[in-house]
Amino acid sequence: MATKETTTSKRSALRFSGYDRPLTYKTDYENGEARLVNISSNGCAISGATTPFMADDKLLLAIALDDPENPVQIQAKVIRVEDNNFGLHFLNLAEEIKQRLTIFFAKENRLRKAQKNAD
Repeated sequence: MATKETTTSKRSALRFSGYDRPLTYKTDYENGEARLVNISSNGCAISGATTPFMADDKLLLAIALDDPENPVQIQAKVIRVEDNNFGLHFLNLAEEIKQRLTIFFAKENRLRKAQKNAD
């Protein structure tokens, strides 16, 4: 299992890495599933997408946070393609959603570190 890490990316955004969290997405033509690898308030990396993407493709991501029945929906654009790994940049992300993402993943990161230290 990947180690969870928190770093500041070269874009000055807090980035939470090492995740393997499921998410769903929609494109103009189809729906699919992928795994979240890392996330910041500016974008994320995903892998294992059920449909391939090309640079500049636009997606609507749905990421379940604390309420699986009410996932956060985020518009994103593909900015990097490497095999079945994709770098996404978030588009028009409201400040409220940025804060919600940061708070959720910071809390999850702290809980996992505490759990690891307890083991």
